[in-house]
Amino acid sequence: MSVLERKISVVAETATVWAFLSDPQRFASWWPRGITVEVTSSVEHQISFLYGYESPERPIPVGGSKGQLSLVPVSLGTEIEVRHEFADAKVRDLHVPGWRYQLAVLANLVTADQHRHAEQRIDTWFAAWNETDAAKRAVLLGEATTEDVAFQDQHGFVESRSDVAEHIGAVHLHMPNMYAARDGAIQRTHATAVAAWLTKPKDSDQVPLRGTNVFDFAKDGRIRRVVGLWSA
Repeated sequence: MSVLERKISVVAETATVWAFLSDPQRFASWWPRGITVEVTSSVEHQISFLYGYESPERPIPVGGSKGQLSLVPVSLGTEIEVRHEFADAKVRDLHVPGWRYQLAVLANLVTADQHRHAEQRIDTWFAAWNETDAAKRAVLLGEATTEDVAFQDQHGFVESRSDVAEHIGAVHLHMPNMYAARDGAIQRTHATAVAAWLTKPKDSDQVPLRGTNVFDFAKDGRIRRVVGLWSA
């Protein structure tokens, strides 16, 4: 017997990942046609399965190999571990790229669900930058970010929510007529999103400053890190 073991870490809560293992419809959503995967047991954060191919030309018949998928909660999210048993090393090695792909598909579905409110969080982030009232700004940042959120660009380097709030207050002090907004649709993959932005005077249509922010999200869907890139 030869064993394939692989693990990845996804930025998502364990309950979200578990739904894609324990719910039959969600479980089926990340497997391709032609492969049969029958869950034989399910305990907390772990399933056992039988695996094989519908086609007799493939190396493993239906139910011809067995494996396990396990979840381990970690600080940034959830670790997904796979253990798959094969009759010999050659067949095992053929499945290394396959599991690399399948776990990527699973991670993408999981994070799409976990971070489905990414656009809303990003818009709330920009709303906080436009808020001149310190108390209201703190509420917006609490909705959008983790307490230890970090922000870095060529004019700021702060590493907590309170520090971000004070940094924004300083920006308003020096640029009291500033208005910032997302400029176009976001792009997201897994727990990272990119959003273009613009900054202009509130009373003008001229846009003197543009840039792009890279947002990293925490396992609960809130923003944990922002890197700002200026275009001008």
